[in-house]
Amino acid sequence: MTNEPTFVAVRLHSDDTVAVVVQSIRTGSEVTITGPGSALSVIAGEDIPCYHKLSLRPTQPGEPVVRNGIVIGNATQAIKAGDWVHTHNLVSLRARQTHDAAV
Repeated sequence: MTNEPTFVAVRLHSDDTVAVVVQSIRTGSEVTITGPGSALSVIAGEDIPCYHKLSLRPTQPGEPVVRNGIVIGNATQAIKAGDWVHTHNLVSLRARQTHDAAV
C-alpha cells in the first residue's frame, strides 16, 4: 500500500478535453479522472489550483477546448495532457465575443 495522496478531477461530459480538479494539485501528482467516458489518469504537468481545468489530452494551438460537452475556447499554445488550462494557454469564446462586440 502506498502513502501517495489520491487526487481527483471530474470530467463533466464524455467529449470533454479537460476535467475540473476538486483540490489543489502539485506537479507530478497522479490524477484520477472520474465522470462520463473511459477510465483515465494523468500526471499533473504543473501545479493546478482547486476548481481549475486539467488537460486530458494533448491540444495544439488553435484546437478547441471542450468542457461540459461545449467548446469553451481555443488553445493559444501547445497543451500537454496533465497541464493546467487557463488564460495563459486558452482564449475563451466568451472573451472573444466580448472583444468582437466592442470593436
